[in-house]
Amino acid sequence: METFRTVKDGYFITKGKVYLWWGNSDGNYPVEVIGADPKTFIPFDSIAGGTDKKSVFYGGPPEDFSKIDGADPKTIKVLNPKRGCWNCGDCYFTDDKNVYYGLQKIKGADPKTFTLLNLDTIDAKDKNRKYFNGEPIE
Repeated sequence: METFRTVKDGYFITKGKVYLWWGNSDGNYPVEVIGADPKTFIPFDSIAGGTDKKSVFYGGPPEDFSKIDGADPKTIKVLNPKRGCWNCGDCYFTDDKNVYYGLQKIKGADPKTFTLLNLDTIDAKDKNRKYFNGEPIE
C-alpha cells in the first residue's frame, strides 16, 4: 500500500490525507488541506490551494486551508492580481456562476465579464461595476 506520494509544488499525500510542506524561520512542517480528497486533489499553479472532485480549497499557512463555499471545482479559475501573493487571501476566482474574493462570494458580480485591472484604487471590473479588494466601488 502506497503511504507517501508527491503531488507537485510542495504538496504531498500520505495516509489518505493531502498536505503542503510549509517553511518559516523554525523550519519546514506539513499543513493539512483538511477535507481534501487525496485521489482527486489538484493544486493550483500560482496560489495556495486547489480542487478536488467536490470542493475548492484556498488559504494555507500560517492559517489553515478553507473551502470556498459554493465554488464549482470543475469551472473555477484563479485570477491572481499582480499585487497578490501565494497565500495572502487577496485572489479573485470565477466559476461558471459566481465571482469570489478570497473565500467570499461577491454578490452581483458577473463571472463572464469579470476581469482584473491591477490599479491602485480599482483592481477589477465587470459589466456592472468596478471593484477594489473584493468590494464594489460606486
